[in-house]
Amino acid sequence: MSLLLQTTIISLMMIALCCLPIFFKHVTQISRLLFLVGTGALVGIVSFDLMPDVVEMGGNKSLVLVFCVWVIYSIIHLLHYRHHKSHHHSEDENHLHVGDKGITVFLTSMMIHCISSGILLVISAKVSESFSHAVFLALIAHKCYESLIVSSIVLDKAKTRFNAVLCIVLYSLSFPFGAMLASLFNEQINLDLAIFATSFALGTLLGCMVFDFLIPSFNQIRKRRIELVWVFLGLALTELMMRSH
Repeated sequence: MSLLLQTTIISLMMIALCCLPIFFKHVTQISRLLFLVGTGALVGIVSFDLMPDVVEMGGNKSLVLVFCVWVIYSIIHLLHYRHHKSHHHSEDENHLHVGDKGITVFLTSMMIHCISSGILLVISAKVSESFSHAVFLALIAHKCYESLIVSSIVLDKAKTRFNAVLCIVLYSLSFPFGAMLASLFNEQINLDLAIFATSFALGTLLGCMVFDFLIPSFNQIRKRRIELVWVFLGLALTELMMRSH
């Protein structure tokens, strides 16, 4: 199978799955539950997919980079939140309002991950045909689930429907952009660059996950502990998807 055909298949699949939550209106009616499921799914994607990939490709150097980026993100976020809180003392305010910027970080991180995935697909063809085929199948498996989760989270957290659609379009196009970038600069872009980009994205995504998903979800669960089931459901579904490939 040609590289162009592989990229086209994955890209069209991502676009189609991202559009599902947009056209099925009833999805938005259960946005609170989707947010909890999405939180568990995001933890699963980081734990079962992104982190193992980064460790396997880059080893300890990647882990150090991920940790450093996460620490920097956390410091910046805490300073921003303290400044924000000092100017707004309303008790009705909660961590979900901090997610206005968090969604930008989340989307940027996922786009960098998708760009890196596109680069990796192109680079894998240099290694061997069997390796390229394995990477293609792995991307099909996890981009399928990832697209649904990203689309649902963006629709839940974006301020307007236009912003949500714009975010989804940017996310959907990030994978073919990565593949096109790698094809155009085939000699300059190598596996090390893909590892660096993925590690950087994972570090920011960890910070986003903690402050904009885990903490708001904890605030919901603390009021109704039964809703912890939805987080575990997202986590379990993610592990199931990762094990399937």
